[in-house]
Amino acid sequence: MNEAFQLRLRRNGRTWPIDAFGRDGIVLSNERDAFPRTVTVEFDARSEVTRYRMNRIRQLKGWQGWQFNLKVTLRDGMLSFAGDDQNSLPAGGYWLRVGIADLKTPNGRLKLDIKDNQTDARVDVDVAADSRTVVVTAFEKFDPQIRTVLESPQSSLDGQSIEQWLSSRDTRPNRKACLLNLMARALQRRSPIWKILLRDRCNYRRCCKSMFPSAIGHCRFQKTTFSAN
Repeated sequence: MNEAFQLRLRRNGRTWPIDAFGRDGIVLSNERDAFPRTVTVEFDARSEVTRYRMNRIRQLKGWQGWQFNLKVTLRDGMLSFAGDDQNSLPAGGYWLRVGIADLKTPNGRLKLDIKDNQTDARVDVDVAADSRTVVVTAFEKFDPQIRTVLESPQSSLDGQSIEQWLSSRDTRPNRKACLLNLMARALQRRSPIWKILLRDRCNYRRCCKSMFPSAIGHCRFQKTTFSAN
């Protein structure tokens, strides 16, 4: 009963605590760009006995065959996972695969073993920073319509002007690339940027959701619709 497990992140062999956890993701300790990173965790049985126990829980809960609900909280700088109730995470052998935005994580499956009544089972996840960089050319080389939006006093990101934000070493490369792709998409479609952020259903929206989970809360753009030439 009450079985649970924790994910501990490590960088260069040392624990990298999580400072905050919420709907938008996690914020790691001492990050310069303290924008939440999205986290994905794949989780399944590693043995037939554990698979039988999981399927029995699904049957009792009325869950689908692919569904297994867990509660996630922040505990001592780690993500802590527990069952939907005190009896719904059975002891057994499991595997995990973890993904974190803009961090390199192990490619293979991680082993997890939970004993009866164990609440402190732990999986260490070794992560490394994304080594990619984004170099932005001078604004005067941008398309004039894009430059109008980026240079407008009405446009800002994380409380900074767009030029400051793009030039900062603290801003993660993936977020810079996402913004530049957004501008190109808006110009191509002759559409307002905020409309693409909030309503566009193209593949690009997935990038926007990871960069701006609550778009209006984190960014503001001059309300300009790109015009046709």
